[in-house]
Amino acid sequence: MGGTLAVLLAECLLRDGHPDWDAWIRQVPSPWYREDLRQADPLAFHRSAVSLVHHGVNMLARVISLPLERKGYILGAHSDADTHETARRVAASKIPVVTVKDSGHAFSEDDPEGFGRAILQLI
Repeated sequence: MGGTLAVLLAECLLRDGHPDWDAWIRQVPSPWYREDLRQADPLAFHRSAVSLVHHGVNMLARVISLPLERKGYILGAHSDADTHETARRVAASKIPVVTVKDSGHAFSEDDPEGFGRAILQLI
């Protein structure tokens, strides 16, 4: 999600010369994430998201190669299509995927009990 948001913010910067941060935040569906963004500095948010995109390259291959006894991936059922595609690739790599039914990207805020159950399934 961070990469997608960074791209949207960059598009606003290029198109308008400056983003209307508050209007942009109001378009975010999650009330918890909106509040987090409201407290964030737009430039710091953008830099963080760009870093996430940069360091996220080949992340799945790096996770697969980790010499860990247990690995797992938690998917929010209401996550975007890219996140569902990542979950599909994770499952194809024989890493267990557990879905939190009533959640998007913010598991602990959207469905804390479901998130707890997902963690229990993976440990």
